[in-house]
Amino acid sequence: MNVMSRYPFRNSLLVPVTLLLAGFATAAPASTRTVPPDRLGSYWIWTSSASEVHVPNHGQNLYKPGCASASYTIGSDGVPRNIKLEKVVPSSDLGPAVVEAVRNFRYRPGADNPGQQPVRTWYTAQFNMRNLPQEQKDKLTAACDLTGY
Repeated sequence: MNVMSRYPFRNSLLVPVTLLLAGFATAAPASTRTVPPDRLGSYWIWTSSASEVHVPNHGQNLYKPGCASASYTIGSDGVPRNIKLEKVVPSSDLGPAVVEAVRNFRYRPGADNPGQQPVRTWYTAQFNMRNLPQEQKDKLTAACDLTGY
């Protein structure tokens, strides 16, 4: 008795099951909600107490006031993934430090997220702005805004 006669429906089920699984794989990212940082606390609450970030000692524009933004997904386990450096203004070697900081973030579910659904968000860091007037800080940080992302 050959295998095909023992399992007559095997090949006919393979294609629908494959298509069904492919549909789940492509549908998952579409269900991830994008949440701006100012509303993130309703979905995920930052719990990291501290994170060590390695900042370069020398490089381009390390001491100029500026900002950098990184986008990422908070997974159902509260761990950031798919981290991507989106903007660095002015161009600087400080961007990788923002990615490293985000990689160390940890979250717990917020009030609007009891099912621990992943969300897409972003983080913007300011550099060397301590002694600037607030208006100038706001203007520089706006250059790294990812609203509409």
